[in-house]
Amino acid sequence: MTTTRLRSLSLSLALHGAVLAGLLFIASGRTPDEMPAGIAVVWLDTGLADLAAASRGDAGVADDGEPDPAAEPLPDPIVTVDAPDRPAPPRPDARDPTSGADRPAPPPTESEEEPRLRTARAPPEPSEPHSEPTGPEAEPTGPEAEPSEPRAEPPRASAEARRSSAGASAEAPELPADRSAALAGTAEASAALPPAADASRPLPRAVDPSATPPRAADASAEAQPASRAEPPAEPVSADEREMLLAEVMDLVDRSRELPSKPSVAWSRDGREYRAELARVLSAGATGIEEAVIEVATELDGRHVSTEMRMKRLAFSHYAQFIDRWDPDVQIHDDEIDGRFHSNTEIVITSSGGIQPVFRGKVTTTGGIDTTRSDRRVRRNQVFLGGVETRVPRIALPRRFAPLEALAADAGDIVALEQDSRITFFADGAYEIDPTGRGRCGDAPGVRRSGRLGASPTYFVAAEKCAVAVKGTVNGKVLVYSPVEIVIEGDLVYAADPRRAADADDYLGLVSDGTVEIADPDVTGPGDLSVHAAIYARRLFAVRRYSRGERATLVLYGSLTAGSLTATEPRYRTKLEFDPRLEHARPPSFPMTDRYELASWDGVWRPIEE
Repeated sequence: MTTTRLRSLSLSLALHGAVLAGLLFIASGRTPDEMPAGIAVVWLDTGLADLAAASRGDAGVADDGEPDPAAEPLPDPIVTVDAPDRPAPPRPDARDPTSGADRPAPPPTESEEEPRLRTARAPPEPSEPHSEPTGPEAEPTGPEAEPSEPRAEPPRASAEARRSSAGASAEAPELPADRSAALAGTAEASAALPPAADASRPLPRAVDPSATPPRAADASAEAQPASRAEPPAEPVSADEREMLLAEVMDLVDRSRELPSKPSVAWSRDGREYRAELARVLSAGATGIEEAVIEVATELDGRHVSTEMRMKRLAFSHYAQFIDRWDPDVQIHDDEIDGRFHSNTEIVITSSGGIQPVFRGKVTTTGGIDTTRSDRRVRRNQVFLGGVETRVPRIALPRRFAPLEALAADAGDIVALEQDSRITFFADGAYEIDPTGRGRCGDAPGVRRSGRLGASPTYFVAAEKCAVAVKGTVNGKVLVYSPVEIVIEGDLVYAADPRRAADADDYLGLVSDGTVEIADPDVTGPGDLSVHAAIYARRLFAVRRYSRGERATLVLYGSLTAGSLTATEPRYRTKLEFDPRLEHARPPSFPMTDRYELASWDGVWRPIEE
């Protein structure tokens, strides 16, 4: 009886200690690994069933019946993780129940060790069940994708029943088929995804310091070859620029036919230069011939070159070009807008507050005579575009050969076998009437009519035949006479280029003899307007210039003449250059043998080897 009471007292003390330890464990919220070392579990020689009986007041009598569902389960000492600073507790049957002597514990079997380790790592089960998440949250990655073993419920059977079920508990619990399939699919999806960057994953493997690290540029280099950086262009110095331009201009001025000298070399200040020339033909009847010149040299050990583009000047590039200035003719009350050139000396007078104005650059082979002026001529007030004297002479062709100069795309050639008058109309039509002067042709003339097309039209007079013109030109026209062309009235474009940006009407009047303004009785009083590029190989004249009321002769385009007569007092002359003639010309208009710089960027560029 005493022994039974002592055992009951021991069991009661053990029960209270275990309950106190459980309360502290629950209150602290710690995992079994964090259980304080100061709380010790009292191990007695009684089995788990005796402890359960003591908790019900059965004085150590085992209850082999069904467990009470309302009773609170006791912690299983087998699943309790020992503190690392003390030895593992003995098994429940390691002490003899009668003598109390310790018995040697057999080595644990594999079936008993595995559930202990798995159960120790398993997280505590929640107090309330929760539903499985769906959607993306139901597919964890990393370690969470591995199914964990659910924590086993503490058994409430006898010690013999527990020992008999120890081997069975070593195997993993069997999951439902749908849950197992879900976990297997989750594991496969986790393997396909890139690893998550969290602290639970192992650190990257250390790199061997002796190995050569890969370069990031290698991948891009294989995909696309690296482009070689081109050396920067270097500007041509001011002194060298002036020297090169002078050398090239001298070269092209002396080379009528550029292909005869494809290249030329020279040296300056210890450096060698070579210029390569290539002729670029004009584009069509109204095009301008160009030449491309590449100058090469060596700079700081590199082969470099610079490219100039030169354009061959037509006579229509000049607002006024005079081969021989008549010394009896003075430039007085005139206004010239554009280039001016004379192959001889020119005479300028200033009197009564009136003086000429040159808005473009003036060049002369001779000089400038101002001795007949009443007052001093200030060049900065007269030559607004600059002046240059003693320049090389530009020769006029001895004869214009219209049939040789005709472009291949000439749309229409109208032969004039008699002295004729051509009247142009704004709708593109024209009429040709014989004048009956009897200079050429014996047969009686008849009126002819026609219409200008999109292609250039050439009116070519026979030998000794004169041509008179007037009207409104709607097209691209060249009128040629070997002896004389007479302007009998206003001769203008259908679309005025000064008001219409897309105007494409061009008129060229070319004569190996003279181009004249008709008598006042023919032209009538008042101003006279002429839109054309005029080429009078021998003379440009104003008939009876000393008669008539004072008016203005407006020439819009260009005037080239071997010489010219006075225009005053009949006309004050206003010569306005057509800027379109910088880039185009009337059909097959005569060309000079001179070139002018059209474009140059003025930089040295490396030559690719």
